[in-house]
Amino acid sequence: MMKFFSYWGIPISLTLYYLGLFFADLGGIGGYDGIAPRWLYEKSIYEEFPFLFETSEIVSILFLAAGTILGLFVLLLYMYMAGTIVYLKIKSLYKMSHRAASQQENTKARPRERHYSAWRVMIIFLRVKHWQLFLILIGSIFLTKAILSSFLQGGSISPNTLLILPTFILGLLFFAWLWAIASACSMALPTKLFSSPKPMQIGLVYALFYIALLGIVFGSTSEPPAYLSFMHLLAMTAIFYSLGFTAKQLTKLDQDRKVSFFSYSGPFFLLWFFPLGIWFIQPKVNELLGNNKERGR
Repeated sequence: MMKFFSYWGIPISLTLYYLGLFFADLGGIGGYDGIAPRWLYEKSIYEEFPFLFETSEIVSILFLAAGTILGLFVLLLYMYMAGTIVYLKIKSLYKMSHRAASQQENTKARPRERHYSAWRVMIIFLRVKHWQLFLILIGSIFLTKAILSSFLQGGSISPNTLLILPTFILGLLFFAWLWAIASACSMALPTKLFSSPKPMQIGLVYALFYIALLGIVFGSTSEPPAYLSFMHLLAMTAIFYSLGFTAKQLTKLDQDRKVSFFSYSGPFFLLWFFPLGIWFIQPKVNELLGNNKERGR
């Protein structure tokens, strides 16, 4: 069917257009344009063929509509065929480059990345139990609010600070947990499954910066500037990317293979439904990453 329309779609569409203009001439739409024979036009316009004159307009519209629809379909078909050719060509080039890169990696191993100071910080989040992590994260909110409440009563801080600062502390700890999991997984995964955590780390730093900026803005003015809406969308995008990346890295380490979203959607939603997901994610983190002091590719 696609082969038929690719060959005959344009001629059929032009034929339908011609028939539409032909009957438009017979119906007197826009005057006589010379498409229909003159004698047939005169007989139609002077109602010698009343049925032809009455139906010419609707028949013309039907033919023009059919020609337009078919023309658009053929255009989309050609775009699809061109896109398929480009995709197959890019896929072929990617396979060739990937094969060459694999051969190069087999001859020369990737140097191990060692960040011992960062690892000492990460190991805290990787070894702590789920209930301990839950108490740390939730307790930080109440502790910060209890400390700030005394300053609020004295009038030394604004009410917005009481809201923003606990959120910042919670975000700092939560993002550090995601950072530790994703970074440790990247260090533990084999080369063929390795994905750089740097984009996720940049996103988390930006999201934390946005929370801090939000506190400064709301602390100084009651009406936030318009650019905060754009920054908010970027921060949300960065957070959701970090959740997906962390869930994917953890699932790849657990299953030792490349995974699709269907495979890591469970950990993704558990990370999203914070803090309840901690009770399910952290035991898996302890099992995969919390036993050894150091992991590497």
